[in-house]
Amino acid sequence: DLCLTSDEHLVAIHNLTINACSDVEEVTGSSDDYFVSEHTLEELLQFNFGAKFLNKNGNRPYQNLVSVDQEDRATVIRDNKLNVVTIDEIFERYAKTDLMFIVEIKDSGEKGKKAADILNSLISDGFKDDNLLKRVVIGTFHNDVEKYLKNTYPNIMRGGSVGEVTKFVMTQMFGVNIFDSSSFACLQIPVSEAAFGITIKLNRKTYVKRAHRRNISVQYWTINEKEEMRNLIELGADVIMTDNPDVLSELLIEM
Repeated sequence: DLCLTSDEHLVAIHNLTINACSDVEEVTGSSDDYFVSEHTLEELLQFNFGAKFLNKNGNRPYQNLVSVDQEDRATVIRDNKLNVVTIDEIFERYAKTDLMFIVEIKDSGEKGKKAADILNSLISDGFKDDNLLKRVVIGTFHNDVEKYLKNTYPNIMRGGSVGEVTKFVMTQMFGVNIFDSSSFACLQIPVSEAAFGITIKLNRKTYVKRAHRRNISVQYWTINEKEEMRNLIELGADVIMTDNPDVLSELLIEM
């Protein structure tokens, strides 16, 4: 998940604000929302992004790593790998591996489009020799950003937008998939979704099979229970997004 800073760096963070995961409130003395888009990368590097991490014992091992008024805060935080990181750094670290990347643009509007421009530059030019064009999929929940990606950078693999995914599922449900003209590479979906006053189950073998016939990867989020992971793997899911990779790893060994 990527958000754009005020000086146009893409940093990896789930929320548009940093309050939920960092010590920003202790450092600033304010509980106001601290938006990524309103601050520079240098400003963000002053915060401990491991401060609110809870381990399985219910402890916060990194909470008091660095004091609020410590002069070398940024250095200590970086030395302990608890700083926010940019997508440039992530690609730099893992470009030479065989890892694949699912990237989500969190910003909407012009910021979202700028994020798309930056990602295209990195994937198509910056790390061209590492063939990231075939290893990175970009998604967004914002239809305007998805449309911009589709029209401006057709060579980039995309996850389906909400509108595209809804259309795909509905055409499959009613057996009119002849009218489906999906151009996305990945179907990124939860196991169920509420629509029109009903709950639609999306963990069906028919959806997986029909997506595979169109060379579309089926990717479920966010799956944290082992048995649900097992069921999806047996259905033929290509990707499982989880907060508990250790549980998934354990399951794969079992299977």
